[in-house]
Amino acid sequence: MPLYEYEHEGEVGLECERVFELAHGSGELVQVCPVCGGPVKKRVVGFGVAANPLAPSNLKEKGFKRLVRKDKGVYREE
Repeated sequence: MPLYEYEHEGEVGLECERVFELAHGSGELVQVCPVCGGPVKKRVVGFGVAANPLAPSNLKEKGFKRLVRKDKGVYREE
């Protein structure tokens, strides 16, 4: 199940955090905190995409070699 982040819109219950994560199906609509029952809204959370670990600039650092075709059946290390 996907993990979503929610934020209380008003008062925060004594046992609650202002921002919390909740796992549920993508079609489910959550409008109240499951702990205190207060109104919540889904937060838009960005995600990062790591640099390509096998990009040509990272190959040597990761212990790989890049071979480039020079001729039919002939490759050279780059």
